[in-house]
Amino acid sequence: MPEAPLVSVAMLAFQHERFIAQAIEGVLSQQTRFRYELIIGEDGSSDATLAICRMYEKQHSDCVIVISTGERISTAVESRNFLRTCLRCRGKYVAFCEGDDYWTDPLKLQKQVDYMESHPDCTISFHPVLERWEDGGGVDGESPANWRRFFVKPPSFDELLHGNFIRTCSVMYRWNPDGKLFLEFPLKELPGDWILHLMHARNGVIGFLPEVMAVYRRHIGSLWSRNWESEEWFRKFGYRVALFYRRLERDYGVDRHVEIRRLVLASLAVAPQKEELLAIMRPSALWVRCAWLLAFCYGVAGSLAPKRFRDGIRRRHFTWSLIDRCGKDIVKHLSTVSPSVAL
Repeated sequence: MPEAPLVSVAMLAFQHERFIAQAIEGVLSQQTRFRYELIIGEDGSSDATLAICRMYEKQHSDCVIVISTGERISTAVESRNFLRTCLRCRGKYVAFCEGDDYWTDPLKLQKQVDYMESHPDCTISFHPVLERWEDGGGVDGESPANWRRFFVKPPSFDELLHGNFIRTCSVMYRWNPDGKLFLEFPLKELPGDWILHLMHARNGVIGFLPEVMAVYRRHIGSLWSRNWESEEWFRKFGYRVALFYRRLERDYGVDRHVEIRRLVLASLAVAPQKEELLAIMRPSALWVRCAWLLAFCYGVAGSLAPKRFRDGIRRRHFTWSLIDRCGKDIVKHLSTVSPSVAL
């Protein structure tokens, strides 16, 4: 087997035929004094994504590796393609670039490696990116928007616990510093990039390079951008994000009860994991009482209110619409948990 590269670049690709070529070109254009590899985890796209990836693999067989069975391996409850791609990374450092994002600075990898080599206590580094709306759904801007605050106060693990300010296309890790990454990685939780950030940042310092060197795309095909918290989003991701927030509370003492309650209520209406969602909220007896009462009120009020009123509410408040539409189902499941039980 050839000598391991200093840097592995992990790229996740699914239904990215519009963007994947630019993402790959951004990686291949990197000017470095070291060897790097590009690992593309293709997850059974039905468009031309895999064909494009295979073309680049054939043209750059020395550094491009495509992992794909031609079928989707990720499921509604596990990020298998994410883990499969991570397991193939052999570098001391690992950078990420999703298949719909791209790098704009040909010295990005070299700059981040130089920084991390000169700061041995740094286990994760990042930089600001340009956030670009492809379909006119918003206004382009830099992310994080207030990144200049890091000149005054460097980013910390505690700050990262309370909110993810590191875009995936900007990150570089000192890979798996404590050897526990693949033993502890929670496949059922989302978002995977935030989880990886925390698992590396807990072992060292977060480094920041104040240069915009990549573009993070927002487009209609991404459920993590324009379709954020749509019905489909709650159905696919609500339970898994709620699991992650619960772990933040359990392992780090971070208060996320407001987000958990909202996720559980909205997801109960559309997600298949109803019993699991109930289990997430069971640690709080008061919350069980409130959730039961709130779901009941939504269902009853929604059925008794005039049609014009109900339609207006549905258009303006997505969570109400979900719960009202599935009120009987929610009440049935919530009623399995006694409101008076002390948990």
